[in-house]
Amino acid sequence: RSSDLWGTIFLFLSLVKWIHSTFNIDAPMKAVDVASLLLVGALWGCTNPWLRQGSERANQSVFQKFLQIQVWFPYAMNQAGSLVYYILLRSSDLTMAVPICNGLALVFSCGTSYLLGETVDKPFQAIVGAAFVTIGVGLCMLSSSQNEMNDEL
Repeated sequence: RSSDLWGTIFLFLSLVKWIHSTFNIDAPMKAVDVASLLLVGALWGCTNPWLRQGSERANQSVFQKFLQIQVWFPYAMNQAGSLVYYILLRSSDLTMAVPICNGLALVFSCGTSYLLGETVDKPFQAIVGAAFVTIGVGLCMLSSSQNEMNDEL
C-alpha cells in the first residue's frame, strides 16, 4: 500500500516537472507563495477525511457532533486553511492560486484517506484524476506565463 501512495506522488510530481519543462514555464513564484499554496492544500485536503470520520457518528444531532473534538478540531484547521487562502489571494495570481490549492487539496485528501485506511473504490481513476488536475494546473501556469510575456511586449 505504501508503494502505491509513493507511486502516485511520484507520478504527480513527474507530471508537474514535465509540464514545466515542456511549456518552458518561467513564472517565478515567491517561496512564501509556494509555502502558502502547500499549506492551504494540506489544511483543506488533510482535514476532509478527518471531518468525514468524525461526523459519521450515528444518533447524534449536528450540534452534538460539533461539540466533539473529532469534528471541531479538523473543522477549525480547515477554516484556518481558508484564512491563509484569502490572505494568499491578496498577493498572488488568482488564476494560479485557485487551481493549485484545489488540486493540492485533492491530492492531500487522497493521501490522508489512504493513510487512514480508507479504501479507494477505483484507484486507477483516482490516479488519472490526479494526472488531469496536474495537467490543468500546468495549463493555467502556461496561460498565465504567456499573458505576462504578451504584456511585456
